[in-house]
Amino acid sequence: MKEPRFPNDEGEDAWMVVQVFADEHWNAYHDIRRAVLFEARGLIGYDANHPDDRRDGHFPLLLLLKTLRSVRLVLT
Repeated sequence: MKEPRFPNDEGEDAWMVVQVFADEHWNAYHDIRRAVLFEARGLIGYDANHPDDRRDGHFPLLLLLKTLRSVRLVLT
């Protein structure tokens, strides 16, 4: 996968939001969510195949910075 080109690449605070499609992005998305939503809270049972991630109107996103952040946008 090609390195992303940040549209606001003005140095340290460059960022970009991308919709999760590539396997590499799915892996990062689930790694982040598993660590933050489950492991950090002492929970187990994260489901990387949960149907909400691919449901109509749900948009898994990554915020690309020097590190990755994940979100899922749900339009109801």
